[in-house]
Amino acid sequence: MFNYRDIGGHPVPGGRLRPGLLFRSNAVVDLDADQVAALGIRTAIDLREPGERDHEPATLGTAVVHVLPVIDGDPSAPYTLRGFTHWVIEHRGAAFAEAVRTLAHADLPAVFFCSSGKDRTGMLAGLLLSALGVADEAVIEDYARTERLMPESYFELALARSRRAGLPEGSRVDDLGSPPELMATVLGDVADRHGGAAAYLLDHGLQTADLDRLRARLVEPD
Repeated sequence: MFNYRDIGGHPVPGGRLRPGLLFRSNAVVDLDADQVAALGIRTAIDLREPGERDHEPATLGTAVVHVLPVIDGDPSAPYTLRGFTHWVIEHRGAAFAEAVRTLAHADLPAVFFCSSGKDRTGMLAGLLLSALGVADEAVIEDYARTERLMPESYFELALARSRRAGLPEGSRVDDLGSPPELMATVLGDVADRHGGAAAYLLDHGLQTADLDRLRARLVEPD
């Protein structure tokens, strides 16, 4: 798991996000019992498609796994980095809102993940951090960090995983990166069209009480 990391510690209005409660990751698979125990995860959100999950089942011991596929088999999903990113923000807001609602009520610590922990996971992390009040610069840096963590040896596995998610046979992913300017564009678009990430999630079905509950659980007051 090259991309497993705590998203706590960021300053937010009135305090900072508590560390050790919420994690983002690439696919949490092929762990032995000792590794699973060391993570201490009680809740997981699996954002992958059925083909991804069937080929590489999550290994999370007794953690409760919520399956919330972001693509959800939609054949209109584009498979270029920028195209896909804008597509999920425009068309999959309800899935992101449901993921945040789940985290607001589920047992913690929790982890959310897709195959590479980059696109689906990256957008959920960006929306979640921004909705909680993390500064844009820190949200962008968190997103961009994935590219620095990804080993070159991962490319072929990433391609295979993309095909299991729906990438047409014979196609190739155009970019395995997580460029900071892409997250900056997403945050700007969400602000322009919805008034910010919190409003975006509320516009797609999240309740104010859910967001308030999540904030109360994750924010450590000054």
